[in-house]
Amino acid sequence: MEKDFKNIWQKNKINIGKIKNNLKAFINKLVNSIWFIIILGILLLAKTIFFYQNTIAQSESLPFITIIGSFSFIAVIVCFLCVLPNRLRGTLGIIIDFLISILLFFDNCYYTYSNNVLSIAQITNIQYGEEILSTLPMLIELKHILYFIDIIIIVILLLTKVIKISKKEKKNRKELISKCLIGIIGIIIFLHNRSKICGKR
Repeated sequence: MEKDFKNIWQKNKINIGKIKNNLKAFINKLVNSIWFIIILGILLLAKTIFFYQNTIAQSESLPFITIIGSFSFIAVIVCFLCVLPNRLRGTLGIIIDFLISILLFFDNCYYTYSNNVLSIAQITNIQYGEEILSTLPMLIELKHILYFIDIIIIVILLLTKVIKISKKEKKNRKELISKCLIGIIGIIIFLHNRSKICGKR
């Protein structure tokens, strides 16, 4: 009986080990592909919508054009990153995700404090900068962790060596065609947005 129990336990340990190895291999394959950047882009769009829902969309309905504008901006970043070499792509993707998340978080806090959205011109010259920093602990809410939850998970996985961003990637015709198409889509979106901005002036 004891021997049977040991055999069952040993088999279960082997199966759990297999599942863990397969899961680790799948996550690493995902992280070292363009799908990782696409997922980061989707998460950034979700964070942006979350930001709008916590700020300007509280008092008025969120215009559809604002969502489209945010989507276009993130799509251009994703397309640009996808054509880069693997390690540079992954590293830059995480850095951009972190920087935009920080910007959204501080903008959210600024809106809570002043009921206004922080503009680009105000970032380096905030009238109430010191006051906001002193009241920051009171402005932070538990839901604000959603701006950083993906980054926290990625950092933990990197530190525990569950995932590793490889220097080299396997190149094939399908991958090269995909990168070219993504690059072309990025250029088209960028030029379209630029023409719209120039048309408004």
